[in-house]
Amino acid sequence: MGVAVDLTLVDLTSGQRLEMGTPFDTFAPPAHTANATGLARTNRERLGRAMASAGFTNYDQEWWHYIYQVEGAVPFDIVVR
Repeated sequence: MGVAVDLTLVDLTSGQRLEMGTPFDTFAPPAHTANATGLARTNRERLGRAMASAGFTNYDQEWWHYIYQVEGAVPFDIVVR
């Protein structure tokens, strides 16, 4: 159990998203974390290092998806309306 977050990198000066190789939520092999070259690969690796340093792990089929495991977390089984 844990939490998940979807994110990308942004240039703090311009506010523009950095090149990651595919748009967010592209569910195809080019979006797999390892399937990038050049600047996109560099940026994916930078994102991965930053997230790993905070304890997150990447879902390798989505460069934008990171998971944080919470030890002892209890799942809830409730109806949400």
